[in-house]
Amino acid sequence: MNSKDTSLDPNNIVPPDAETAEDKISDKWTKALNNNAIDAISRVRTKKKHVLANIDISKNTSITVDPETHLTDATNQFLNAIIVLWNQTPGHENNYVVGINLLDYMKLKGIEDTPNNRKNTSRRIKQLSANLYTVSVKTILKNNKGREFNYDARILQSKAVARDGNSYLLKLTDDFFNAMVTAAYVMPIPIKLLRLDTSRYKYTWRIGYYLTRYQKMVIQHNHPQEDVLESITDMNTLLGKIDILNQKGRNIYDRIIKRVIRALDQLSHELQLFDYYITDTHGAKITYFKELPLDEFKTYKLHVKWRDYPKDWVPLAGRNNNH
Repeated sequence: MNSKDTSLDPNNIVPPDAETAEDKISDKWTKALNNNAIDAISRVRTKKKHVLANIDISKNTSITVDPETHLTDATNQFLNAIIVLWNQTPGHENNYVVGINLLDYMKLKGIEDTPNNRKNTSRRIKQLSANLYTVSVKTILKNNKGREFNYDARILQSKAVARDGNSYLLKLTDDFFNAMVTAAYVMPIPIKLLRLDTSRYKYTWRIGYYLTRYQKMVIQHNHPQEDVLESITDMNTLLGKIDILNQKGRNIYDRIIKRVIRALDQLSHELQLFDYYITDTHGAKITYFKELPLDEFKTYKLHVKWRDYPKDWVPLAGRNNNH
């Protein structure tokens, strides 16, 4: 198993048991929760041996990361995974302790149950929990009644993880727990995305996560009734969200455009999450990108048509969320 990330390659995963499916899409999608604090963490990646990092995400959102912390895309993926498991636990809205059953976590991640995999996954949970503890988010959240309030807190109370048999207990801070209960909304997330090896396919994860959240926003505010769900994203916005514009190298195609197209192809063809096409400023479909200037690529639009997207899980704007 990869020492950097216990997630397996999406082509070598263990499918969930069919008999546990709630409906026709529950073996493809699961319910995470999201808000500005959770989403902000997806935007931050740091290397070890840095000074205390204060990172401005937007006008009203910033993140502080403790020194000597290595944050990767796996940290964001792990946060979403534990939120999924917390959200599935009966009575979770009254319990700030997240109990991660090792076998349930491995099943969610598609990791085969072997003694070696249990050992590696256990070590990985401890490592990712310690990394997640170092993050503090400052932002403005809106509760279920539409009232804004200031949020400024860590996610976890401690980097230490208690163990009770096959379960690991993570304690949410009071502030984050309250934000989850009063100011979070359901965000459908593909199970295959949670199983993606983020160390090998970081841009696939970043694009998939962003498009998943963006589609939720489209539905929440517009609630389209069509069977085929389509969202349109400005390529310039997408490039900024996935932190690819600072890649080193002179070849724009290899270091930026090719990586984006390759990630989109993996999400579409290998993970089979959606169909997509790209258009220029005149609405013409573009299929050749090799000699394209970056400034022109930024003007293009990405059209995404999701497959089996569970739109009924997303509440309309102004309604209480339904965990």
